[in-house]
Amino acid sequence: YSKLRLVMNDSVREISILLVTARDNSAVSAADIADHMPMGLGHISSYIKKNSKHKVSIIDVPHEDVDFEYLKNYIIKNKIELVGISAMVNNYIFCVDFSHYLRKFFPNIKIAVGGAFPSTLPEVCKEDCSVNIVVKGAGETAFLDIANNIDSYNGIGKDAKVVTGLIPPSIDDLPWPDWKAMKHWTYKYPPPWSAWPIISSRGCPFNCKYCYKILERTYKVRDLDDLMAEIKYLVKNMNLKEFMMMDDLFFLKPQRVKDFCKKLIDAKLNLTWSAVSRVDLLDEEAIQLLGKAGCISV
Repeated sequence: YSKLRLVMNDSVREISILLVTARDNSAVSAADIADHMPMGLGHISSYIKKNSKHKVSIIDVPHEDVDFEYLKNYIIKNKIELVGISAMVNNYIFCVDFSHYLRKFFPNIKIAVGGAFPSTLPEVCKEDCSVNIVVKGAGETAFLDIANNIDSYNGIGKDAKVVTGLIPPSIDDLPWPDWKAMKHWTYKYPPPWSAWPIISSRGCPFNCKYCYKILERTYKVRDLDDLMAEIKYLVKNMNLKEFMMMDDLFFLKPQRVKDFCKKLIDAKLNLTWSAVSRVDLLDEEAIQLLGKAGCISV
């Protein structure tokens, strides 16, 4: 983290940045995926805006149902200099095709690809995609560094640079996601496995062979008071009624889960929520507290 050049000074040129999600490789499988705000991009956007004067916009491609031409025109209209593409295995074909499409129309634009797939196989991305930068790890610090030093990334494809972004020592230093840039009002959350996404921790300490490891085995949690402040803000300002804890492993620390449930119960917010995790990490006391705190599914 300390090695990144995260200093915003008078010599840094302000630029316009576009962050995009990718369309699924298969229209059939895409139809079965719950529609969620792109939280990773939302966190990158808020972090860049907090620490610089760069302009950041987000387009959730499958959600907004836009094509390459729309994105091209958006880039022209908004004078975009850096495009960031979020890539996973299930949408990698889009990333390859879109990067080459952009290079055809904008030879000098800077293109970065990040997310689960690039973090796992950066050299494959350099081989396949017409990008200048491949981001491994956390996107917030990496993209700010890229934006602040945009003119130093001139290699393309095999000559692209790999930038590793690390989580700050305390993830409480990371701002809440940029809900406005994600156009939060356009998302609908049909039950049971879709609700307003909230993230209370980053990473996972386990080493399952089948799982991508964006942060390798790093695991860091947010302060519960900050987490509760976010939830209360969303209740007051976004009319939050239900949320989904999108952590990779929310139940890893049972006592933290219990403390969170107690805070939620004491706050009397009358919310329902769900979480993604392993149930074998819980004891009977935690399960009972989850029910009292409004948790309806795991």
